Amino acid sequence: MEVREQEHPPRTMKELENRIFKAGEEWRAEHTETKVNETTGDVTEKVAIPQTFTVAKILSEIVTFTFISKSNIPDYSLLYIYDLDEGIYTASNDLFNLLCKTFDVRIKPREWPQIKLMVRTLAKIRKPLESANLIPVQNGIINLETKELLPFSPK
Repeated sequence: MEVREQEHPPRTMKELENRIFKAGEEWRAEHTETKVNETTGDVTEKVAIPQTFTVAKILSEIVTFTFISKSNIPDYSLLYIYDLDEGIYTASNDLFNLLCKTFDVRIKPREWPQIKLMVRTLAKIRKPLESANLIPVQNGIINLETKELLPFSPK
C-alpha cells in the first residue's frame, strides 16, 4: 500500500488499469496461505478472495471517484469516474465493472454493485461547473472571456 502512495499518479487509463492489477496482485500475495501436508509433503496454496469493502477501499485509493451534484446529498447522483484519456468524468457502469474485474477476476459480477455502493460511501461530492464562460477540455479548462487555458485536476 505504501509503495502505491509514492508512485506518480497514473496518466492514462491503461496505466490506471495496470496500477489496479498490481494492487490486486499485491493483495493476493499478502493473503496467500501455504499449507504443507505432513503425510505426503504436498504443498498447497490458498488465495483468499477479497471482501467487498477491501476492493472498494483500494479502488478508491487509486481511482478518482466523485459525485457531481448541486446538493450536498449524493443519494440521487451518479457515481463518476475520472477518465484519464478523455480528461472528463464518466458515469460508465462498464468501466466500473472492468476496474473491479481488473483488481481480481474471481470477484463475481453480482458483487460489483455492492462494491460500487461501498465506493459511493467513500466518494466526495463536487459542485458542477456552472459558468458558461468556462469549458472543460482534455488538457484543462478554457476561459472564454480571457481566452486562457486554465489548469485542471480531477482532484
